[in-house]
Amino acid sequence: MAIQIQDILALLPELFPGVQFLPLKNVRPDPENPGPPLTDQAIQDMADNIAVRGLVNPIKVQGDKANLFAEGVQPHPDNPRLRADGQPWTMGDFNYVILGGERRYRAAGRLGWVTIPGFILNPTEEEAVEINYLDNDVRDRGWWAGYQTLEKLIKANPSLTQRQVGTRLKMDPTKVGRALRLLPLLNRASKDLIVGNSDNSNKGFWGISESAVLRLADLGPESTLKPGVKKAGNDTQRIWPYPAIPPETQDLVRRTLQVAIEEQMTEAGVKGLVRSVQDGHGPEDYSPKKPSGISSPAGSQQTEVKVSGDETDLETDEEDEDSVKPIPWSENSRHPEYLQIPVSRVRVNGFIAQCYARSLNVERKALAMQASGYAQDIWVRRLTEDEKKADLNHDFELFKGISTLKGAEMLGWPQLNAMVYDIDEGEAIRLHNADVDHSQPLTWVELYASLEKNLAKYPSQNLAQVAIKLQEDPAVLIEVLSAMKLLNESMRNLIDESVHRCYEGRTNMGGYQFRKEFAIPLKRLKGVSEVLLETQQLVEKVVGIAIENEMRSAEIGELVDWVLAGNDPDEYFEKEA
Repeated sequence: MAIQIQDILALLPELFPGVQFLPLKNVRPDPENPGPPLTDQAIQDMADNIAVRGLVNPIKVQGDKANLFAEGVQPHPDNPRLRADGQPWTMGDFNYVILGGERRYRAAGRLGWVTIPGFILNPTEEEAVEINYLDNDVRDRGWWAGYQTLEKLIKANPSLTQRQVGTRLKMDPTKVGRALRLLPLLNRASKDLIVGNSDNSNKGFWGISESAVLRLADLGPESTLKPGVKKAGNDTQRIWPYPAIPPETQDLVRRTLQVAIEEQMTEAGVKGLVRSVQDGHGPEDYSPKKPSGISSPAGSQQTEVKVSGDETDLETDEEDEDSVKPIPWSENSRHPEYLQIPVSRVRVNGFIAQCYARSLNVERKALAMQASGYAQDIWVRRLTEDEKKADLNHDFELFKGISTLKGAEMLGWPQLNAMVYDIDEGEAIRLHNADVDHSQPLTWVELYASLEKNLAKYPSQNLAQVAIKLQEDPAVLIEVLSAMKLLNESMRNLIDESVHRCYEGRTNMGGYQFRKEFAIPLKRLKGVSEVLLETQQLVEKVVGIAIENEMRSAEIGELVDWVLAGNDPDEYFEKEA
């Protein structure tokens, strides 16, 4: 029997175990490596690092299945351990494809290396995807690289569930679910647009962000996938191939994405754009209007929130749709100055101070600053001349970094580095909340609990305007506030923990989060008992089951239906067996 290439590939890790010095000319990058192309600066930075420290982390490669043998080399017809001339194989007899370490490979080439340290592996297609993604070079290349990797993995093994995909890639299963709702809507042109408008970072507001692109999923159908629950007959749902999406829908998504990119829209902007498209308007015709000040726009009716007993109602006569459209960012919000400013001349925005009053740990922050001699940059806005006349003691108002500012005051530091914006208070709060969306330092339960108290104190507030300030959808805001009436303190703490477990500081560490949208189906349980305490105890069961089984909105809705039909929530999954 003739020797098969697969036989030789399987032998490579045994023939060349551990770290080997691979001939650089025999190694090539994977053309399907996820993420945007590496920049010249990224390669140069790596080359500078390697020149000083050496290559600490060897690259990982596999045999090049498309072109395994170097020029002029042939295998022995009977023995996979020998070349055609009867001699043992050498490193230079094979060609290799990079599994992890493209930036290190390119940096080595720039330094003029002839060989590069690396491991030779023979993974399955599925294992190759995992190795490639978990390598730091890929994980640092932005959110879209994660989506590309996810797509490669499910193509390699379509029988995986959402939960298994999240486990393999160390990715939040909720994020996997969101990605799987979006990916079928993206044709080749849409993907090219994203690649061309995503930088190599998940941080900051510029470029097209993951949260903004995800809003496009609302232009397609709701996903029916579950994280890992099996259907009747033990037949798991297949993630790949994707459900069929009409080409006209995919093209509408592409056009909407193109407008979002051209207008440099944030998540809130894309949300308004998508709403306009859903109403039957072309994406190219979208032109959001900015309400003036905090009053209702001309031509619209006042929207009021009434808080009485256990009800929160949104009342409106003929609300102008422009009153709830996202406010576009100003140019000044895009171009802050980076300055050192005196600590004594900075005041804290009142809204931010109220939100964070119970979560600050200034003493620990001050100790960390003292030990490292380092402080994170704060974000401030310049006070207007009128504001300075009313407050002679301050020149700036802080809206991000309150613990850093208080820590500096405790330590007696005279100055801090700051991003200084020439914007008004409303836009400063919006920037703050956009940053909360990225970093999640404050959970939605904490934020909404603070809002509950504020609404109780000032019940005549215009909720539509409050929602715009918080970059929230008024409809979602009112629904979640109503559902929160059914959440006792232990449930709020449990939900908080589910979010906090996913984040340490500003880094998403993966895991399941009970998001605010997941609370909306709970509202229907309000009348399940005349006694509020009994209702809350039942809701506590439902939320506990949802968190334990990592359920999303649609699944929680099904669980609520089950309970409203008179069934015990603890028996819900028995029907799936």
